[in-house]
Amino acid sequence: MRIKKTYIIGILLIITIFCTVYITVARTDDVSDKIIDFGENYRVINLSKNHIPKYRYEINNSCGEIVKKEIVKRIAPIIRYVDESLLEIRIGVGTGLFRCQYFNSKDDVMSEIFYSPVLVKDEKIVYMDSNDNKLCLGRCKK
Repeated sequence: MRIKKTYIIGILLIITIFCTVYITVARTDDVSDKIIDFGENYRVINLSKNHIPKYRYEINNSCGEIVKKEIVKRIAPIIRYVDESLLEIRIGVGTGLFRCQYFNSKDDVMSEIFYSPVLVKDEKIVYMDSNDNKLCLGRCKK
């Protein structure tokens, strides 16, 4: 009788542990709306669900108003300050390539989109032109 009682308690304990682990995995599998990166003029939010990566980023002007927001899949956007007022927004497009846009928070100006820029300095940018595979010189301001 005592062996049966111990056996039943052991099975109940195993079931309890299994259910606890299952619920924990199920909750962490459905991560959503977590800020994963932020700065004075931006934030990146993880919208991933069920192992499907999805992110939203928001760019704010100096008054705190959203001037650009976008949802991207697969690769989290990389947003960084090039200098104290110039924000770089990189969106991966696969195989190490990315599209890039710049926001000047001092003047509240958004640039055009550049593909895989190689150098940014003094509001000038060197980037690859995908139409004729030449290096081009652009500006971070529109």
